[in-house]
Amino acid sequence: MPRKKHYEIGLITPNSLKAKRKRVIRCLDPKCGLKYSVKDYTILYENKKLMYFDASSILVKSKAMICHDCLFKHILALSGPNKIAKVVIVNPDNKTAKVCNFYPNKDKGWLKENEEDGMD
Repeated sequence: MPRKKHYEIGLITPNSLKAKRKRVIRCLDPKCGLKYSVKDYTILYENKKLMYFDASSILVKSKAMICHDCLFKHILALSGPNKIAKVVIVNPDNKTAKVCNFYPNKDKGWLKENEEDGMD
């Protein structure tokens, strides 16, 4: 089993954007640039289609807002080809945290974990 690396990032919720009076949210990864109005992001977020994250703790930029797809790519690049990345995602609205494991592209360990947990 590959070794784990640990990271912590913040979830950007529609409520946190409204508090900052933002009108548009965009992924700051230069290769992506995905952007939505806060109204559209709220709809996508509530329907579990899209999430943005404050990844300033894992990226060099002080304000690194990235989409879930770019987060996945950055975590895999940081953790290396043979390491499982353990990411703690903190929700600022209710001060809760969820732990997610990101597996290397060729690692099928997540299949065994889901079977043991009784998940399909």
